[in-house]
Amino acid sequence: MTALTHKPTPGPVRRRRVEDERTFQLLFLLSFPIFLAMALGARVLPGAKSGDEARQPRGSLFTDAATTARSTLAIALND
Repeated sequence: MTALTHKPTPGPVRRRRVEDERTFQLLFLLSFPIFLAMALGARVLPGAKSGDEARQPRGSLFTDAATTARSTLAIALND
């Protein structure tokens, strides 16, 4: 076989990386509603706003939930 027609098989490192990515995506999809509810609760509850935070414009509710979910899952899966 020539170098152009030979397709290298993915190594164990790449395979592990793909498995980790799929695991992360699954956990993200399953936990996103929980993080969305937490982000919504943080905006709705009266004690959630304090001083300077009350005057600053906030980003999207979905963006806040997704950012929190990604960072929390990354920390949890890092162990």
